[in-house]
Amino acid sequence: MKKLLLLIVALAIGVSTMFAQTKQIKGTVTSSDDGSPIPGVSVSIKGTTTGTVTNFDGEYNLIVPNSAEILLFSFVGMKSQEIQITGTELNVAMQPDIIGVDEVLVVAYGTSKRSSFTGSAQTVKSDELVGTSTSESIDKMLSGKVSGVRVSSTTGAPGAAGEVQIRGIGSINASTTPLYVIDGIPLETGT
Repeated sequence: MKKLLLLIVALAIGVSTMFAQTKQIKGTVTSSDDGSPIPGVSVSIKGTTTGTVTNFDGEYNLIVPNSAEILLFSFVGMKSQEIQITGTELNVAMQPDIIGVDEVLVVAYGTSKRSSFTGSAQTVKSDELVGTSTSESIDKMLSGKVSGVRVSSTTGAPGAAGEVQIRGIGSINASTTPLYVIDGIPLETGT
C-alpha cells in the first residue's frame, strides 16, 4: 500500500512539474486592412509541429513550453509572421501578400509564372480597343494590336466577320484561328 501511495504522489509531482513548465498563450488574429478576424490561421511554435488554428472569431489558444520563444502565424494570401513570445496574450494583425496579376498566366494546360513561360501570350485591354478608328466588330478592333495576328475581311460586306489568323496562314495539324475567352468562358468560332 505504501508503494502504491508513493507511486501516486510521485506521479502527481511529475504531472504538476510538467504543467509548471508550460504556459498558455492566447490572442486574436486580424487583417491589417480592415481589422476583421481571420479564421483558419495556422499558429505554431517555431521549430516544432505543435500548433493550432484560429476559430471563426480569429481567436486561438495554445499551450507552449516555457522554452518556446517564437510563434509562427501563416495563412494563404497573407504574409507569414514570426512573433516573439512576450507574454500570455499575443494579438497579431496580418498583412495581405499580394502578387501581381501580371506574374501568373493561365494557359490551355494550366497556370504558369510569367518568368518561366516560354510561349507567346499577349493581353489586349478594353480601353485599348475603345480608341480605335473602327468599331465595326471586335475582330476588326484587334487589327494591329497584337503581334502575329492578322485580321482580314473575307467578303467586304459591312458587318461581316473578319478572318483572324495567328502566326501565318498555314498550320501543320491545327487551326490558325484564336481561342477567345470572355469572362472565363471559351467561345467557339465559326458557329
